[in-house]
Amino acid sequence: TTILNVNWYGGKMKMLPMLLVSAVFLNFSLFMTEAVIDTGNLFATQFYTQINGGVSPTREALSGVTVGTFGSGSIGNEAISNAIMGQLGLQTIYGKVRTDPKIFEGANTWLIGFMGTILFIIAAFVMFSLAFILIARFVILLFLIIISPVAFAGLAIPQLASMAKKWWSTLFEQTITAPVLLLLRYVALAVITDERFLRGFCIPGDTATFGGPNTNTSCTPNIIGWVSGNFQGFASFIISFFVAMGLILAVTIF
Repeated sequence: TTILNVNWYGGKMKMLPMLLVSAVFLNFSLFMTEAVIDTGNLFATQFYTQINGGVSPTREALSGVTVGTFGSGSIGNEAISNAIMGQLGLQTIYGKVRTDPKIFEGANTWLIGFMGTILFIIAAFVMFSLAFILIARFVILLFLIIISPVAFAGLAIPQLASMAKKWWSTLFEQTITAPVLLLLRYVALAVITDERFLRGFCIPGDTATFGGPNTNTSCTPNIIGWVSGNFQGFASFIISFFVAMGLILAVTIF
């Protein structure tokens, strides 16, 4: 185009400076892409650290093999899922058979088994949605790193300009996905793990008020409360469970 003094590609001499700029940036495309991603991961790490009680998500902390805070070598270091399951207590639904013989009466066994399966499926789907978003983000970022030269080639080649613009928008969207998701999840967990959350839907009796001297002890949240006649506690648990799942799912969708 320059030698023949023609305007085949719409840029003519104007393309030459940008061609030189893109030629330089192409050599640093990997570094610049990783710098953007690492910036987003830095903020995401800070939010995860807050969720995890101030413990950074290092390899040793997540694996639990280092002598110290996680010296037992257990796998119980998943801050988000542990916080949810620990508060809702789904893992205790079948353990009550050792203390309440009424569970074996009538159709209680079938009802508890069916209800427990449904609740576990809902909880698993909600928590897996978070993992799916982060796994998808990881895969997309890998492809963006591989084709990162396209983003800088678009500076000089008009035919690649639209593709380069789409590449940059996708990079920024996927980069901020992790910090935004973990920030909103931190807020949601702050609500769910509040000690008054589960009992917040209990309706106090006529003479009892939560937090006062006459606390209503009959409204203890109980996942199988109907077996012992504690329908108020059972309703409180179910309502709290669906509110928690809805809150977390809303964060994931957002």
